[in-house]
Amino acid sequence: MFCFYMKSFLKQFRIMAKTLLHAFKTFFGGVVEQPEFLFLKQKNVAYLVVSKSACSSIKKAMVEDEVKEDIGDDYQIHQNKRVKELTVRGRLKVEAEPYVFTYVRNPFSRLVSAYVNKFEDFNKIKKVGFEYADYLGGWFELSDSFEDFARKVCDIPDRLSDRHFMGQCFLIYSLSDTKIDDIFKLDNMDETFPSLASRFGFGEVPHFNRTTEYRYEDYYSSPELVEMVYRRYKEDVDKLGYRDVYKSLISRF
Repeated sequence: MFCFYMKSFLKQFRIMAKTLLHAFKTFFGGVVEQPEFLFLKQKNVAYLVVSKSACSSIKKAMVEDEVKEDIGDDYQIHQNKRVKELTVRGRLKVEAEPYVFTYVRNPFSRLVSAYVNKFEDFNKIKKVGFEYADYLGGWFELSDSFEDFARKVCDIPDRLSDRHFMGQCFLIYSLSDTKIDDIFKLDNMDETFPSLASRFGFGEVPHFNRTTEYRYEDYYSSPELVEMVYRRYKEDVDKLGYRDVYKSLISRF
């Protein structure tokens, strides 16, 4: 019985501590996240991780041959000890300037992917719990619809955003102070990643989280919702080349 109360106390303490930390950063101009790089020193190549843009697949392709072991699938990859050893958070401090690349994604589908992963993947939620339970003092609820989630996300500035829905341009051009040599689109990964694999000896990209159970367009139930998400991710849409996606979504109504 004592262990039960201690576990409950520690959980509540963690929630309170994280809430106070986020409150401090809110009022004093801090940021919730740091940029994350997967850096292979021997090959002098680094990948700036953009969450919900095939980052699990890219990590597995980059490091499995490097570490000479099976690093698991999807969620397991981020918990793997060897992968963590190759991960750099914050500033990428290296002696020789590495080649740095990243992959970006259509911001409209990326937001839906974050919602599906965190709010609708109940098998994962059963294993790890609701990951946003203590985020910004409980800003999200597991019962939130996609529209609820989107509206709440649109009220959060990038500096306080979780990495799964932070603006990609904010991450690339503001949060990270490392020059990115190439920014590739997830849409074209089948054409662009093989050249990276050949150049640096990466493996093939496995396909995690690919499902035919939903179409991201169907989550946008009104033109108002599309416009709201566009305003939130306007820089991503315009600078990364997704205006055609925005126009296509609007034309559905």
